[in-house]
Amino acid sequence: CLSTFHQDTKMLKDGARSAQSIVSMTIKLLLTLTLYTTTTTLVVLASLPTRTLCLDMPPIDMSTSKRHTSQFQAKQNHPTSYDDSPAFRGPIKLDRTASTSSYHVRIQNYYTQQGLSLPTEPLKPLSKKASTNTMLQTIVDQLAYRNAPVDVKELAESMEFYLRTRKRLLGSAGKEISRNSDGDEAGSSVSKFITVYDLCSGHGLTGMLFAACNPPKLGAPGVQAVLVDQTEPPSHQVLRTILAEVCPWLSNDASVSFAAQSLDSFQATTTSASDQDGGADGSNAALAISTHACGSLTDQVLQ
Repeated sequence: CLSTFHQDTKMLKDGARSAQSIVSMTIKLLLTLTLYTTTTTLVVLASLPTRTLCLDMPPIDMSTSKRHTSQFQAKQNHPTSYDDSPAFRGPIKLDRTASTSSYHVRIQNYYTQQGLSLPTEPLKPLSKKASTNTMLQTIVDQLAYRNAPVDVKELAESMEFYLRTRKRLLGSAGKEISRNSDGDEAGSSVSKFITVYDLCSGHGLTGMLFAACNPPKLGAPGVQAVLVDQTEPPSHQVLRTILAEVCPWLSNDASVSFAAQSLDSFQATTTSASDQDGGADGSNAALAISTHACGSLTDQVLQ
């Protein structure tokens, strides 16, 4: 009887150990299946076509030398890349360590404060074939020489805006004109031009820079600036006169015009004129810009 009792006890202990082994193996199996399922899901997501995830974005160079990053910092080698501290491209390069209020001074005073060489005699008119850099430098010197009523901060903003958008905006407008002019006869006398609407323009310096740096030339469309604001400030006509001394093509009434209207009123006027004319001229293109549309005006400009 005692022998039988010991045998029964041993069997019970062995059974308990077997049960523990079964439970342990079951847990390991479940963990393995979970890990496999997760890995498979990640592999499937990683193998999806790039166009499905990026909505027709251009391909990204994933080489080690140009590695893409999605961290909260300036993106590199990405369709939406940006620079959080870009360098100045124009002739005016402001000191980043100074307060913006330090640059609410006239451009002539800025020349004096910075020890820059102020022209001592009237500048000669520019050639239509002059480079963009030459045009902008001459315009800055002319504004300083004539003590134009414009702050150096506003002048720098307008020039940087022009330099960073001109190729994309004017390039797309030029392509639009080419598409609409495919059926024109060779040597057609129809003038081609790009209209730049500077909305909430203030004195209109940004829009006038587009017209000043893109004069009408043979084989290339000229730029006409339409400035829109509720009231025309006295400084606008002063600036235009000063700019026309070195950019004679701005003296043409068609090159720059000012519409003293609200955005709603201007939209109604342009829509009515377009309906009466049966649409815009097929040889022309239009752009809308705005550097002073703050707050709700941004939404109105987009509408």
